[in-house]
Amino acid sequence: MCLLAKRLEQGRFVWPQAESGSISLSAAQLSVLYAAIVPAEEQPNASDARSTSTSAAHAAPLRPPPEINRKEDFRVGQRVSFVDQSLKRQVGEIKRLNQRTATIHCDGRAWRVGFGLLQHAADITP
Repeated sequence: MCLLAKRLEQGRFVWPQAESGSISLSAAQLSVLYAAIVPAEEQPNASDARSTSTSAAHAAPLRPPPEINRKEDFRVGQRVSFVDQSLKRQVGEIKRLNQRTATIHCDGRAWRVGFGLLQHAADITP
């Protein structure tokens, strides 16, 4: 494993001194570093950590990235939702498919939204 880290101290980057070309980390130092690099939801839970070593072979598997919607996933007339710049959920109908965006009508307002930001909205009517 190759690990590079820099820390700004008093306006300079200070590197740890290594006589042999490498440095050793204690278990505590490694766990702090690991916690800073790997998101908490991808870290093994505490019971797993006690039964496994700190090697990469025992690391929890990473989840695949979420699917990103494309133009082909949408049709004019579909109900979709998205989060606007005020972080409010908007729900509307696709009126036009542009090259990189869809024109969505919501509450009397037209929005141009990238396909990756759209989600299909389920139409639940009794």
